[in-house]
Amino acid sequence: MSAARLYHVTVVCEGPVNGTGVRVVLAARQAASPEFALSFLRHQARRIADGLDPDPGAGWAPPGTLVPVQPPRSGRTHRTPVLVP
Repeated sequence: MSAARLYHVTVVCEGPVNGTGVRVVLAARQAASPEFALSFLRHQARRIADGLDPDPGAGWAPPGTLVPVQPPRSGRTHRTPVLVP
């Protein structure tokens, strides 16, 4: 009997911090199918986009904390990959 195949999914952010390369794992999961793996990635992409460019009316931020900037930066730029079927 063969073992069930698992797909390991990791969301990683890499970049320089004070001149040193840093790698941070934002999320990780094992999925039973490619569909579940992609669903997890899609959810994480939305979560990360909302964190990088939150809506000024985001419920988790106290009133007045987040304000629109000029010219407006579109959160849609970050979310486009999430919205594509």
